[in-house]
Amino acid sequence: MGILDSIVAFWRLGDDHRARVLRDTTGRGNDLSPYLRANPCTADFRLGTTKANAQWARASLKGWGKWDRRLTAAEKTALASREYWPFDATNTLRDAAAYFLLDEPSNSVVYVDATQRGNNIVAMTGTTQVNGPGGVGDRATAFPVGVWLQRATPLVDLQSSSERSLTIAGWVCLNTKAPGTQQVFWSQFDSGDDCGVNVYYDQTSDRFWLDWGGGTGKPLNVNAVVGAMTLGSPNVGQWYHMIAEFDRDANEAALTIDNGVRERLGPVLQPVPDGVPTWSRFFLNPEHSFSGRQSGWDRQPGAVAPGNSFLLCEARADLRFGDNSKTVWGWFRTSDLTTTQTLAGFRSKANEIDWLIQVSAQKIYFSVGTAFVTVPIVEASPGQNHLVVAWLDRAANQIRVCIDNGAQQSGAAPALGRRLPSCSFRMGSDEHLNGTGTGGQFVGSLSAWGVAEGVPNAQDLSTLWSGGNGWLLD
Repeated sequence: MGILDSIVAFWRLGDDHRARVLRDTTGRGNDLSPYLRANPCTADFRLGTTKANAQWARASLKGWGKWDRRLTAAEKTALASREYWPFDATNTLRDAAAYFLLDEPSNSVVYVDATQRGNNIVAMTGTTQVNGPGGVGDRATAFPVGVWLQRATPLVDLQSSSERSLTIAGWVCLNTKAPGTQQVFWSQFDSGDDCGVNVYYDQTSDRFWLDWGGGTGKPLNVNAVVGAMTLGSPNVGQWYHMIAEFDRDANEAALTIDNGVRERLGPVLQPVPDGVPTWSRFFLNPEHSFSGRQSGWDRQPGAVAPGNSFLLCEARADLRFGDNSKTVWGWFRTSDLTTTQTLAGFRSKANEIDWLIQVSAQKIYFSVGTAFVTVPIVEASPGQNHLVVAWLDRAANQIRVCIDNGAQQSGAAPALGRRLPSCSFRMGSDEHLNGTGTGGQFVGSLSAWGVAEGVPNAQDLSTLWSGGNGWLLD
């Protein structure tokens, strides 16, 4: 009997980005939870600045609202054509979660949520009423330095997360382009760089921008901010209409100025389907920060989460190696075979290892306890698909690994005993990673990983290789 008759865990991968759990198809409960993803952000909500009382708007704002859905093309046209609440002509827009006309008199204290859902915001200092996009009679609010509107502990209407699509839209007129600072119009942001969605002007690129949950300079992934690049440099004294969106189904954020080109960012959530069935793509998120109080992003339970994407399962007997023979296999591809990257396994911050499969220096490393073996990786072209099969043969007291059904490498197996590691099982990273996301994060795609009791025979290896990643999909 081969290992394909004694599988104890199998993940097809390639799951939808909205999935809360990636199921173990054996039904034994070795399910994987995906990290990183957006939860509702509870940081203060502000118009005209950030929570750090910086990045002052230096602009005038009019008609800013939020919808918990994507708007239709007709609705976007209506907003960009200066239709405001109560949207008598386009009454489908009345389902706004929050909407601020911003037409109150100068020095008003309360700025009303026109939806009457209770999201009123308070001025922290004296405001100034000015003419809006429609000129005389179209009233707006100016935000010079030190002026902002705030709601502490915002209701869910003003929060953002990956659980639903959203649209944020409003008018802005820059009064000046002050050097050395961004100008934030719509914000959820705290001093620890935890944030929801921020819509702003960036003085360095001289563009309007959207941050989706990353914090200043700390994006969700390397493409986590999107700028209105087609528009070019905005003019001082000119009104522009901004539409910032998150499309949950398409898994992308987007920014549109004056109902023009929709500048898209995707994907936002991770890990995500790779475009090929049963493949999941993992990303690196440099410098991502977590305060632990009111972050817009989730984290690994009971530990400081690294700033990258991974899949996690708490330590379970089905996944561990000990004094029993066991095999693990899976497909991978990455454009970087030189940097140390972890595909799967158990490893703690104290470097306690049950088993671990890594890519480094053009080789696959298979570690069990304190022992390891390596196999060179040969590619005809960058990013080639590879199958790794690794096992502990307790009868022979050897650990073995092969790549792409090639030659096997082996080494002496350490004494482990039937212990359960204190760390959790991961795919796509090490548990010992720090908050910078460096050292062991996998940047690439994984597919069809399994764990089985026993050791593979020649037919097992041939079946896994010839069947590709589809052999267990029926």
